[in-house]
Amino acid sequence: MDGAKSALLTPLLKNDSLDSSNLKNYRPVSNLAFVGKIIEKVVQIRLEEHMKKNKLDMPFQSAYKKNHSTETLLIRVVNDLLIASDEGKATVVMLLDLSAAFDTVDHNKLLDILYREIGVSGTALAWFRSYLSGRCQRVRVGTHESVDITIKFGVPQGSVLGPILFNIYIRSLYATVHSQSFNIHGFADDHQIYKAFQSAIEHQIMTEKIPQCFSEITKWMKSHYLQLNPGKTEIMVFGNQKTLSKLQIKGVFISPGVCIRLVSVAKNLGFYLDSTLDFTTQIKKLKSSCFNKLRHIAKMKKFLNIQQLQQLVSALIFSNLDYCNAIYYGASSKAIKQLQSIQNRACATILGLKRREPKSEHLKKLHWLKVLERIEFKILLVTYKALNGIAPDYISDLVKYYNLSGSRSPSLQTHVSKTSYGDRAFISCAAKLWNRLPEAIRTSPSVKTFKTQLKTHLFKKSFPT
Repeated sequence: MDGAKSALLTPLLKNDSLDSSNLKNYRPVSNLAFVGKIIEKVVQIRLEEHMKKNKLDMPFQSAYKKNHSTETLLIRVVNDLLIASDEGKATVVMLLDLSAAFDTVDHNKLLDILYREIGVSGTALAWFRSYLSGRCQRVRVGTHESVDITIKFGVPQGSVLGPILFNIYIRSLYATVHSQSFNIHGFADDHQIYKAFQSAIEHQIMTEKIPQCFSEITKWMKSHYLQLNPGKTEIMVFGNQKTLSKLQIKGVFISPGVCIRLVSVAKNLGFYLDSTLDFTTQIKKLKSSCFNKLRHIAKMKKFLNIQQLQQLVSALIFSNLDYCNAIYYGASSKAIKQLQSIQNRACATILGLKRREPKSEHLKKLHWLKVLERIEFKILLVTYKALNGIAPDYISDLVKYYNLSGSRSPSLQTHVSKTSYGDRAFISCAAKLWNRLPEAIRTSPSVKTFKTQLKTHLFKKSFPT
């Protein structure tokens, strides 16, 4: 397998907007031999089967796992934030980012975790030891290549096994955080740690609980040879306006002499969250980005037909407009209008319409669901998957049947909310929207059939005859 252990590393800029002269802004993706990846895939399948059979999976880690995504993670986290706000609580959220996490994995530590926590032993453990040892890589920039260097630490980014091995390596971090009575959700090396609290105990949370939690995390990091990226670690407090107005502390000392100031807006897994969850910044950024892309598409119109333009809009505009749109549910009419303006502009770009010309009939001709119905579509699709065992457990936990007897498709339990914040939470809106659906749609035999029937149903709602 020696040839399969050699990697050609091509540095890729993480984001086009980042400074290309700063080496920290590059992701070192390894190009590995095809045969080696085939072998890794076989091992990955067997390892995942072993972990599933023995219930060794980490339910709150969403990266590199079937039916999990950044969307499902954010749906659950925002649900929890809204429910806490509904109860008059504030929620402190710490957004943690690890520095070069994949590159600092200690091989001996990983092998010990595989043996003691996952139960890998004998020939299988020997294979992993061989897989991790003796790896080498060289860097290519343009037409220039470096000499080969031996890799003594880390798991290769771009490999099949690297991601699942990294998840296994950090599995005990979740138990460490839970022991401090904080919630945690992670996506690879990005983690959100949060805790709801009454405003009356703000001082205890900010001066005792958070520093103590950070202290335990720091100890864990040291024992696993990992380090937090201080430049990307942010702390926010979410809540309704009334609750937030009662809070006084503006920063947290995570260690002696190290204070992190609270921020009111932060980008979390590609989505901007603000402290009152009104999505003002997210929608502003989204609108600016989409309009800029539409201007570029308009310049290419004379070279493309309508079908090709629709494909471009779907790939470049709707993929962004629909990302995490489930959490827009219950947003202000102004916010929805801003989102709808993106779709209207896309319609005008494709069909060459005037800016002020009504778009509804043209949207109908293009067979596009309007923004509100697209939001409902996403919520109901996630609900269908949760009820049919193809969604993360942390989503399925939010949707429960009220009564399993007497109906092919029983209703879901509804959450009793005190304010509009509770109404917006996934646990509330999912049940409400699901219970309104015709039984024929709820009992669809497959995701494909459900999506087809649901779109037809919502299309009639968008464009009543």
